[in-house]
Amino acid sequence: MARRLITALSLFGLLGLVVALSGCPLSFDKQERENTSPITFFDTTPADTTFRNEAFFRWIGTDLDSDVVAYQYQLVETDETFFESGGQAGTVVRSLDPPGGPDDNWTPRQTDQFTTFSDLDDGWYEMRARSIDSEGAFSETARFRFYVFFDDVPPVPVIGDYDEFGEIDQMCGRIGQTTSYVFFINASDDSRQQTTPRTAIEYSYELRGRSQNTCTSHLSDGFTDWTYFPSGSDPLIVGNAPPTQYSDLFDSQCLWDFTLRARDPAGNLGTVSCCITREGSCN
Repeated sequence: MARRLITALSLFGLLGLVVALSGCPLSFDKQERENTSPITFFDTTPADTTFRNEAFFRWIGTDLDSDVVAYQYQLVETDETFFESGGQAGTVVRSLDPPGGPDDNWTPRQTDQFTTFSDLDDGWYEMRARSIDSEGAFSETARFRFYVFFDDVPPVPVIGDYDEFGEIDQMCGRIGQTTSYVFFINASDDSRQQTTPRTAIEYSYELRGRSQNTCTSHLSDGFTDWTYFPSGSDPLIVGNAPPTQYSDLFDSQCLWDFTLRARDPAGNLGTVSCCITREGSCN
């Protein structure tokens, strides 16, 4: 009986509390939080100096308190001073995509996060991208500067020997009864707008016998590792060019092919070969 009385009193007290609260509703102050602008950064870019006339870009936009809903980009052409100063000096020449003046000139809003440019002329560029969130806020502009030097001209390798006047001459053919010979090698690279420094050209070579029946040396020689031409070497000065000497040319009837490859910074490859023999003819 006492337990039922306590339970009834508890229910009565709870009911009174509900009635009391119903006449005095609770209220909370909602504090508006300022929207945070999104952040944009490049995920994929070309090299800052590219030897191709095309460039692929991909960017990413993130936002802490809302969703990124669109992107815009702009590719501008700049002068050398703007490029080298990181945009602190110099001039933006024009906007290439979208085409127009050098001022604020963005593509229409889009959801794609990538683009490819092709047939770019040699020169200096800045790629720009920005994100837009659901509140309409723009991110700070992500920027990437790059230089295009479209090089499609292969280097010219030279296999030489010194003639009677001490100048390098193309050497191929019969070398007589000697069992030792020195090749002098060189390369040059004149591209569309400039000459590649010789020290920026790599070379590799091999000597390979033509016939396994007569050649007992250099049958399985592969190309050497890629090596840069040394700084300060001059092929026109006797003894100052990278020499390659073979001292085991013992097979008098063998024909050997000496092949030289040269590779420029753009990856273009030039190759030249010559045949030597101790006796007979390379024909």
